[in-house]
Amino acid sequence: MIDHFTINKRLISGILTKYRTTFEAFCELITNAIHARAGKIIITIEASELLGKTADVSFKSITIRDDGTGVSKSEFKSKILDIATDSKKAQGGKGVGRFAAIQLGSRMEIETVAKDPLDAKTYCTKLIVDTKDWQSSPALDKIPLEVNHTEIHSNTESYYQVTISNFYSASATKEEKHLRMLKCFFNSDIQRAIFERYTDVILRGKAQISINGHKILAEDHVIGEIENRSTVFKAHDGADYPLKFQYMQVKAKESGHKIFLRVENGDISTVAHSYDYTGDIPAENQWIAFVDSPYFGADTDACRGLFMSDLNPDTAIVTNAIKEGVDTFFTEKYATYYDFTAKLKNDTAYPYRQKSASSLTRASVFNQLAFCIEERHHLLKRKSDLRNLVYGLVDRSLNYRELPKTHDALIFNRLWHGKCF
Repeated sequence: MIDHFTINKRLISGILTKYRTTFEAFCELITNAIHARAGKIIITIEASELLGKTADVSFKSITIRDDGTGVSKSEFKSKILDIATDSKKAQGGKGVGRFAAIQLGSRMEIETVAKDPLDAKTYCTKLIVDTKDWQSSPALDKIPLEVNHTEIHSNTESYYQVTISNFYSASATKEEKHLRMLKCFFNSDIQRAIFERYTDVILRGKAQISINGHKILAEDHVIGEIENRSTVFKAHDGADYPLKFQYMQVKAKESGHKIFLRVENGDISTVAHSYDYTGDIPAENQWIAFVDSPYFGADTDACRGLFMSDLNPDTAIVTNAIKEGVDTFFTEKYATYYDFTAKLKNDTAYPYRQKSASSLTRASVFNQLAFCIEERHHLLKRKSDLRNLVYGLVDRSLNYRELPKTHDALIFNRLWHGKCF
């Protein structure tokens, strides 16, 4: 049958393919599946055969399939084809989430199986949308859409599946950067990116997410125990709001640690904003801090705007409260290290006592190396005369990506193995 979009033209302007990034659009599809009570979400990413060589487009297709409630034949038009109508307010959005796929590629195929509440029969419904067809059309509600409903007589379980293809070329994404596929879609990076975005869902076992046959499990990413803390901040109007922190160390040797702010999206926590934490932390792997608060509300854009604008009188208050909470956690977590660095900075052998380090990163790396040496050889505790020599060698080694095979390196190796102590 031929059908059409139902559109409120007052609301349609600028809401399709307007997620900040392709990853956010991709996550919208996953969130929809979770809200449809999916127990399993299966993602299949098929790369181009020319990936990494001469391909202008790196992907053939991306498929997201869930075993949720699906969309029945009689409800398909209202749930799928009604875009940005006032009736969508009851569902908490503008009704464009199902079409987030077209920000990744111009062709989207929807396939769903569900039992129809009107005649109690089960149908498989298919719809193909290709935005190339939109170029010659004066309005979206004039585009003919072929929707096929096929009755299924077997006991097929309900599902909803979206397949994305015809990804945008480099020339297209040069002009419209929000259509560009981010690096996180490549290789194992996508597993980590999804784990970060849906940590709450994965930890609670609310849905099982897999990519190309690999289940995303917390134990594949988290090191040690997950720790929780809480505090309260006072807004400019005098009201108190709780801040809940969830800390976890993850298997990632990245230079920076991250803070993720989450909002309530139905019965799941959704990441609304993130930024780097640059504290001096003696950890080989990366730390992530998730922050939840009823103050953030349920509006992702509003939460992001709070931390990107100086117009809101609470911006500085909330930012400082989060920083103080995270600082306090790491101060307690690494109390021995911070006690050492306080003494180190006052020691005459400390190379940055009189002259500042060229960067905070350099000072942080030096402090952590000095701490490792102290744990083994107790130079500072013993007030060893070798402090000046060792700290000088460590400082000079930071001028290189790797310690060069020079006289300094030979001395450093002997010092490290205790042959000069």
